[in-house]
Amino acid sequence: MLVSWKWLSRYVELTLSHDDLAERLSLSGLNHEGSATVQEDTVIDLEVTSNRGDCLGHIGVAREIAVLTDQPLHVDPVTIDESESSIGENLQVDNRFLDACPRYTARIIRGVRVAPSPQWLQDSLIRVGIPLRALLVHFGRGAFALLETACLGALRGEAFTRSAHF
Repeated sequence: MLVSWKWLSRYVELTLSHDDLAERLSLSGLNHEGSATVQEDTVIDLEVTSNRGDCLGHIGVAREIAVLTDQPLHVDPVTIDESESSIGENLQVDNRFLDACPRYTARIIRGVRVAPSPQWLQDSLIRVGIPLRALLVHFGRGAFALLETACLGALRGEAFTRSAHF
């Protein structure tokens, strides 16, 4: 997984040198595969093993760095006002692939304004090789792992999992 030094520094103060950080991350199970300078940023390639799913996003890697360096993690709190209606009134969730995805959940968030991603996020995504899409897609892919975003209207009342065919 590619992570941006500048993006990580939005969440945690990076007090170690690049080499010391790479060594510490490797000792914690995030093997350092290499690094490159891309557009005045250091992009770090980490091998994230299957038991470290918590580190499949920048916030997860920043959280690991915060623990390793005894630094505070700076993540803005998220508050959500719960709706009176249940999700089942608006969307049917059907997990058709239980073997590979034993838990599949959904949440409806209303009042979202679709807009371009902020420039810092666009720049960061380009540096780590993620193509530019809509802000909601960037949110799902950059900050968290395995988070899919979709327009409720496009789902036509049903969200489901299935096996991918290649």
